[in-house]
Amino acid sequence: MKIQERNEENKEYDICVWDILFYKKDEDGNEMLNEDGSIKLFQLKREHDVSFIAEGTTDDELEEATNSLDDVIGILNDLKGVMSND
Repeated sequence: MKIQERNEENKEYDICVWDILFYKKDEDGNEMLNEDGSIKLFQLKREHDVSFIAEGTTDDELEEATNSLDDVIGILNDLKGVMSND
């Protein structure tokens, strides 16, 4: 089933997945890190259908992305620092 939303111009758009990143953690919840201490991120080696992630997602659940990938990685690493200080 395709989910379609309408924007202010009454044009239909499907909700799809643009990109997806993964990270690894051990049984204690510690993330795999790069040499500089940042969280090591992974991507799929080949095209892989992850469209099921968008199924059931509505326009009300989305917000426009305002961060670059570098910003997102920085936020993740900041969160790791906060969580390790608890």
